[in-house]
Amino acid sequence: MQSASERFSSLVALAHTRHAKRLRFAALMALLIAVLLWRTQWPTLWPGLAILFCTQLGAALLLLYRNRQLSRYLHHLRSGTQDVGISLYWFDTEQIFLKRLTLFENGARMIGFIALAYGFWIPTRSLWIALTLGLIYPVVMYFGMGRLASKRTMNDLQGQRDEMQTLLTH
Repeated sequence: MQSASERFSSLVALAHTRHAKRLRFAALMALLIAVLLWRTQWPTLWPGLAILFCTQLGAALLLLYRNRQLSRYLHHLRSGTQDVGISLYWFDTEQIFLKRLTLFENGARMIGFIALAYGFWIPTRSLWIALTLGLIYPVVMYFGMGRLASKRTMNDLQGQRDEMQTLLTH
């Protein structure tokens, strides 16, 4: 049972590290968008940049909150006050968190880019720029990179859950 406990603790620590990496990226993107928002000369871009800034800041705060939960959970696991067999529900909560975070990020990002595209369309009257920035870019990002990364993470999490169930039954 000790090996299952150690393995589970390492899986939670791995999720903690993965969230910390995403947290740093979201914070960096929020900082860069804040600088763009502060330095832009076109007021029509402010709403779109503000939405994108709030999206990145919101994602960073959600990840920070989840990492604090995982830190407390790791502390309980390592102190031996938490039973590993009962704790398998953690995989469900992690999957739910990741799904909700992805939905929030993708939805808010799409709204932000549509507002940004409209902000570019007003002074330029270029339909091509507006369509590329407001529709094509977010769809390609979602189907190209974001969806693939989240699907890979979900599959890894499911594989880890199956591994833990096997460890606990033997």
